[in-house]
Amino acid sequence: MMKRHIALGLAGMLGISGIADAQNETRGNISIKQPEEKKYSFEDYIETIIKVESGSNPREERYEPRLDDWSYGLGQILTKTAKKAEARYPELPRLGETPDEIRDSLWDASINRKYTEAIFREDLDFYNDPFIAIAAYNGGHMTPRNARSQQQLNDLYGSKLAVDGVIGRYSKEVVEKFQEEYKLEVDGVIGPITHGKLQEVWKAKFPKRENPFAIIPPDSSASYHVQKFRITLEMR
Repeated sequence: MMKRHIALGLAGMLGISGIADAQNETRGNISIKQPEEKKYSFEDYIETIIKVESGSNPREERYEPRLDDWSYGLGQILTKTAKKAEARYPELPRLGETPDEIRDSLWDASINRKYTEAIFREDLDFYNDPFIAIAAYNGGHMTPRNARSQQQLNDLYGSKLAVDGVIGRYSKEVVEKFQEEYKLEVDGVIGPITHGKLQEVWKAKFPKRENPFAIIPPDSSASYHVQKFRITLEMR
């Protein structure tokens, strides 16, 4: 944990000279050292994911009714997510084809950890922010970017979409409205062309406002998982 160190300025009293640390703020004869932000490694992130998601139980399992899928093992990886990762990364261990084979593979701590690392690294490389990456790990790879797009569409149309990163029926309708207005292919999908045009239009209308690439979706359970991750990480 970060600590604030307060040291009496005894250097002058003892006749000791020196150059104050650039991070110290001197007030009178009291030198206050500003706390440094703690640096975390990729290993810290993975260990924290495992603790939060499964309590470090390699046989943990959970049914996700919204997705109609099961998540298994240390990193609580959904079977569909695992199979997509298996297809993208031929160097990962093979999971099998039947539900039982996939479950048993994800219950293997070594295999599960390799998949957890691959999936989270992909999210971290894409967003370059561990907390947004956790939102992606928990809610789906494009969820944080889609949540930002929902905010932008709300700004442009006053549509009051839930900012959850899920492109459901109402979000799709507003995306289609945007695509139709700007003569894009109308498919309700925020692909690269639609996303690029959305940035152009939004920035032209709100030139003085910050425009992050992605956000932690405030209207989804991902924000709760991010908070748990943050607290657990800071306890390391």
